[in-house]
Amino acid sequence: MTKDQVTSLIERLAEKQYHPGDHLKTQPQIMPILLGDVLERMLEIKKGDPRGMRILLTGMWGECGFKKSLQQIISESGWELDCKYWPCDPLCKGEERLKDENARALFDFLLNLFPNE
Repeated sequence: MTKDQVTSLIERLAEKQYHPGDHLKTQPQIMPILLGDVLERMLEIKKGDPRGMRILLTGMWGECGFKKSLQQIISESGWELDCKYWPCDPLCKGEERLKDENARALFDFLLNLFPNE
């Protein structure tokens, strides 16, 4: 899972809103994505065991903090280079990944639920 994949997932799950009276902004603002938002989106998924997936998602999200948005989880985790073959190499050109393993597990799960179409 790369930083680009996480960014793409956030954009797919996000509810974009324009703020009233803010006619100068041309880009919508992405609202925080909370557990309830994702659970609601999961109702659209017609594969696997929906109840089991919701329980699994809730547990994984809980490891990162129930009240946190996906954006907060990313921010608190931070990013690191994933140097699979030469982890000590200062010239590593690996892909960026989330530092926190719980955040990585949560986003891997979400990427499988909501693949890039």
